Amino acid sequence: MIYKSASPLSPNITLLLDNVEVNYTSVYSADLHLEENKHDLLVIKMAGVPARLILDYLNTPVYFAINSGINRVQEFCGYVSNIEPINVANAGTVNKSAFQDVHVYCLGASYVMKGAKSARWAPPTLRTVVSTLSKRYGFSADFPSDNYILNDLSQVGESDWEFLVKMVDRCGYRVSLNGTHLHVWDPFASTGRLPSYHELISANSVMGAQPCTILKFDGALGAITDAGATPSSTTAFLDNQGNILQVSSNNIKSNSYLGKSIPSRFESFRTTSAVSFQQAQREIERIKKNNMPFEATTSITAGAGVVPGGVVNVLNYGSDFDGRWYVRSVHHEINQNHYVTNLKVAKDGVYTENLQVSPTSNFKKPPKPSLIGGSWVATSRKVNEYV
Repeated sequence: MIYKSASPLSPNITLLLDNVEVNYTSVYSADLHLEENKHDLLVIKMAGVPARLILDYLNTPVYFAINSGINRVQEFCGYVSNIEPINVANAGTVNKSAFQDVHVYCLGASYVMKGAKSARWAPPTLRTVVSTLSKRYGFSADFPSDNYILNDLSQVGESDWEFLVKMVDRCGYRVSLNGTHLHVWDPFASTGRLPSYHELISANSVMGAQPCTILKFDGALGAITDAGATPSSTTAFLDNQGNILQVSSNNIKSNSYLGKSIPSRFESFRTTSAVSFQQAQREIERIKKNNMPFEATTSITAGAGVVPGGVVNVLNYGSDFDGRWYVRSVHHEINQNHYVTNLKVAKDGVYTENLQVSPTSNFKKPPKPSLIGGSWVATSRKVNEYV
């Protein structure tokens, strides 16, 4: 059973299945996963669900919310995608049900974008794709102003979500669909965009229970990432005369503004080639954004409101890896005993006291989700192209 206790870290939980509030005495665990370029995923674990009700949950709309106070709210809107009922013969019954344990898996509102399609996009620009897909599914959206055309990009036997992720990645961006809002962003503009901002405080400097207190920090700091790539890369392209030219990340000024960059001692040459300087530049920038040299996983208390694409500020370690980190994924774990948020974060520079932030449009609160005819849509289909 998940319930609100007297602890300041205990959240208020709301869970609706098919717009009906569930019996909270049967819910003993909730895990909410948010990650860039992936569907949101909610896993609800319930005890003692009557057998005749289990299949009734399939494909029903789901609303879930974690509320830890002002500006500390996380909402999920989606659908039940699959269910795992578990019966152990010698374990008796729970709530008069032979199924002692039922795991309910729910994908976010982007679930409706999973059907395979083939389509021609002319021209295949970010504006065309995001505007068309958000209108098709009734979502609100915002995306960077970018006229880059991917002439070699096509959608053949792919879902709209797969195609969107592929296109966004090729442009060097990231995408998420939280609630009913489709958000495309540049990870190197996260410090200016700020879809979320939270300060993570070392437990050594905290008196009493506070949200966003660091319980564990596990870092991997160096010039080589798990992918085996370095921050310094080179790729090739052919000019109009057929000459092979090279573009190096050392000649591209793009950076995350998360701190002072540390140069690599060697360079990695990409075997793939581009057809133009612009495409080569995009490929180098994409590599840099995918392979930030500093990575960490951290567990914090009550981190509702932290979202992928946001920024967390690590404080009070007194180290060069203090400061702002980019958030790649968020995992909320809630049960009757605790509420912990696990983050995957990254950065490409060391702590800088006077951080110069690249100007960009701040993230604005999107329209609220609405359940109409059993489907999640935005209350207003606001599509914003920002600079």
